Amino acid sequence: NFFCNGTHLNVIEAAGGMQEQADESWANINAIDDVVREVLLCHDKLTISAMSGNAGAGGVMAALAADYVWTHPRVVLNPSYKALDLYGSEYWTYSLPKRVGHHQALA
Repeated sequence: NFFCNGTHLNVIEAAGGMQEQADESWANINAIDDVVREVLLCHDKLTISAMSGNAGAGGVMAALAADYVWTHPRVVLNPSYKALDLYGSEYWTYSLPKRVGHHQALA
């Protein structure tokens, strides 16, 4: 069973004190934002996400940025950051409504 949230939680936890962990968290969020932006703006290649395990936060957004997304029927996608006690972007306001509809994206 696999899980992806788009950040390196072990690296963040090992960063040292609270400020170092906050800095590492910010660096991770910016890195996944960069990846998502590149996938969203990749118009000269077909992009595909195939997911066999669960994903949350940035892991969901990275997958949803692709042109085509396939998941195993039992995969759980949780784009919310609340359960992970994280904050982020990953362009979810741009890509999530396209995938799940405006009403569901607000839920």
